Amino acid sequence: ALNNLFLSLRIVMVNMLIPDPMLVIAAMINSISDFAWCMPNSGVMNTASPLLGVLEGERDAKEARGILHLAAKTALLICLAVTAALFVLAPFVSALFNVEADSSFAIRCLASSLIFSSLSTLAASYFNAGGRILRSNLVIALRLLILPVASIIVLNALGLSVWLFLPVSEILTALIAALLMR
Repeated sequence: ALNNLFLSLRIVMVNMLIPDPMLVIAAMINSISDFAWCMPNSGVMNTASPLLGVLEGERDAKEARGILHLAAKTALLICLAVTAALFVLAPFVSALFNVEADSSFAIRCLASSLIFSSLSTLAASYFNAGGRILRSNLVIALRLLILPVASIIVLNALGLSVWLFLPVSEILTALIAALLMR
């Protein structure tokens, strides 16, 4: 539920911060993101989470790490394939959505963020399965709301493309999640 709340708030905030002509591209990016993100992240982690929960409950850290590593490898392989496809097919994907503005850069920014979003999602699921709900919720809040909004504000102030918020916020979240896992 928290995930959906932060995602909804992110859409509202991003739409408020992005100039009107780019809102069509923002809507397209949200749709592509939902599709591209669900395969490696939701599917892999929905499979791994119950196993992690059981292993954490049994205090079998070695097996839990093994499951986490397998989930990470699987998610990253899928992400690499989706990332490569989006990089190559960006103009075609844009045409599928009938977006007239050049949105290839935005699609490629999204593609470059997928691997880092997988790492953050894996960390949040690992924390959740181990009963560390506060850490899990922090990673989710950083990934879906706080860092994307902060990144857009900073990028706008620097005069850089707002689409860079996609990889920037995901990289920062992945780094913070890695620090929390130590």
